[in-house]
Amino acid sequence: MKFVQRLFGTRNGLPSGWRQTLRGSNFFMARREVADMLHHLNEKGRSEGGQAIVKREFSEAWERFAENPCYESSVRFVEAEPSILEYFLACCPGGRLQRAAIRTATSFSIGDLSLETPISQLPGLRELSSDEYIIFPRYMNGESIYHADLVQFLGRPWEVMVSIVQGTLCKWSVSLTLGKDEDIAELGREVFRYCEQFLGSPTEEEQGRYFWNTSDGNVILQVSREVGLMDISIFVTSRRIRDYERI
Repeated sequence: MKFVQRLFGTRNGLPSGWRQTLRGSNFFMARREVADMLHHLNEKGRSEGGQAIVKREFSEAWERFAENPCYESSVRFVEAEPSILEYFLACCPGGRLQRAAIRTATSFSIGDLSLETPISQLPGLRELSSDEYIIFPRYMNGESIYHADLVQFLGRPWEVMVSIVQGTLCKWSVSLTLGKDEDIAELGREVFRYCEQFLGSPTEEEQGRYFWNTSDGNVILQVSREVGLMDISIFVTSRRIRDYERI
């Protein structure tokens, strides 16, 4: 389609120092943003009864970058299509695609569950068995770990675990396992968008894990896949655990 070909028409020349600036980009964020852009272009092409077409060089460079989002693959991507540099620049600190946080680890919540939830209001607490403690060990003196009642989130029941130290809620997590017949990828995107809405752009990222480091703790979103199944977990930890003695 003409609008796609114009968008990815090669522009001669790149700004001086672009390679050094590129090192500061969040490559995983850039991959998401470019993927979303391509998805919207494909949808627009279908709605107009056509097909979105990009240059072969762009497609090959995008596939290499999408498979391994890093500095080296991003350089090759920009060299193949200089106009894509704007996405990488927008994903640098202070760039236009960086989202600001409106909550911290303490106030971030799933349903009524947050680090601010009084222990007396945590429903159905059941301490882990000795066998479960082997899988989920204590890390601090005086720590007890519990299952709690399921919490509804994005229309599904999620399993809940909480960690209590000296009468204080210091960590909590929610987790969900999806079967192969469910829309795994879309739910993963929904969970990420929820976290990003309140916590802003991730502080750090790696394949399948997103980290938000805040002034009073951290939040981790973990997405793992295995043979058509997907496990999604959110872990929230208070900075107060630094005040407790490690085992």
